[in-house]
Amino acid sequence: ATLTLPTVGGANSLGGQKDILIGIVPTVTTQAVSGVGTITATANGNITNLGFPSPTQYGVVWSTSTNPTVALTTKTTQGTIGTAGPFTSDMTGLAKGTTYYVRAYATNSAGTVYGDEVTFTTLVPTITSATYDAQTGVLTLTCQNIATGETIAPAKITLTGEGGATYILTTDNVTASSSTSASITLNAADRNAVNIMLNKNGTSSTGGTTYNLAAADDWDTSVTSANSADAINSMT
Repeated sequence: ATLTLPTVGGANSLGGQKDILIGIVPTVTTQAVSGVGTITATANGNITNLGFPSPTQYGVVWSTSTNPTVALTTKTTQGTIGTAGPFTSDMTGLAKGTTYYVRAYATNSAGTVYGDEVTFTTLVPTITSATYDAQTGVLTLTCQNIATGETIAPAKITLTGEGGATYILTTDNVTASSSTSASITLNAADRNAVNIMLNKNGTSSTGGTTYNLAAADDWDTSVTSANSADAINSMT
């Protein structure tokens, strides 16, 4: 914007009309986060007014604490912008099962402004079902929100079988074979114990006990800040 001052007479006169440029901060809003995964998400913002001069930087900033600012390193920097409108920003390097606070921002020479804060929580790995092959001693977990190569800790898994008996596995850690599955080849001790408990094909034992697999927190070792315990999972 331009402020025009009138001519003023006298010894200390401005000497005529002077134009003074006045900066105006942009206007920005923050929309709901989309595409939330375990370690990534997409932030959505909208610069509704560029202000003056146009922004030299814009993006989003996020934190596990409220009211994040551009002083943080957890932000996107999308450079200059000459047209008002919506934008998206990819947030990466997030922690699983964690709540984040996000604000869109825009900066020009008049200052930095933020949109209202929105929150989202990243996903945690879950086990949807499990199958056990008594002939091979392989326990296969069907999962959601895991990644190929992540470390799975069998020692966090408790099986329930015949007569309501429970058994905690002692087999060494394994790696997930895909984003939906992890196979655990039981050691000799585990295999002997599990074959006694899971003594009939199907979902229940000869005595009618429903099989169950319970996973304690940190069964997927990539989850460091959230509780990933998964207590009730059907087994066959």
